[in-house]
Amino acid sequence: MVLLLAWLALIDVVTGLTYKGCYSSVPGLVSQGTYIYQTSSYCQSICSDSYVVALKDGGDCYCGDTLPTGDSDDDLCAVSCFGYSSETCGGSDSYTVYTNDENQANEVNASKSTDSTATASSDSLSSNNNKSSSSHKLSGGAIAGIVMGCIVGAALLGIALFFCIWRRRQDDEYSYEEKSENDISPILRDSVSDDYPTPPSLGIKRFSNGSLPDAAIDGQRRELRVINPDVADTVSGLHRV
Repeated sequence: MVLLLAWLALIDVVTGLTYKGCYSSVPGLVSQGTYIYQTSSYCQSICSDSYVVALKDGGDCYCGDTLPTGDSDDDLCAVSCFGYSSETCGGSDSYTVYTNDENQANEVNASKSTDSTATASSDSLSSNNNKSSSSHKLSGGAIAGIVMGCIVGAALLGIALFFCIWRRRQDDEYSYEEKSENDISPILRDSVSDDYPTPPSLGIKRFSNGSLPDAAIDGQRRELRVINPDVADTVSGLHRV
């Protein structure tokens, strides 16, 4: 067992790990599980393709490519590694952080990737803002269309107003002519009456002999009798002879 611990310590010395400190938060870490004989060198072997190697709570191994920001506090990492008690492997809520010097290029690439992503996001945001700004601006064609629409609308309104006025005048003229004809008609009727006088007998009540019971001759009342016309003419002739 003593030889094993010494061998693990030797590995920690000869491997290219660089201690960076103890941090409560490290961005971009990926958990590799828990190992009962955990050491920094063993975690490094698991994170052979990563730049950042982090250990937590004595046996948890994490890999990443982004270094933490902020201040380091070694007092937070007080839990010994399960496989090597002389070495601390983080704390219950903190990480002992190393860098794998052999994979430093990964950190540079990750940094460039982060910068590129930030730049792309900034460019995309700027482009979206420009599109949004341009979408709120009216183009020259749209302004010209609005102006033409206003002109056409005003012209149609003027035509409709002119037609209404013209129709009103036509109605007024028709009403005036009809009133004039009604005023002239009585005069024409009076003129026709003067040209054709009423006959003298028109309107005079006619009386016929024997047609009325109150007809009288020589102050004497005569009774109404039914006489044969032929006999009456014969009698009248005899009287004349």
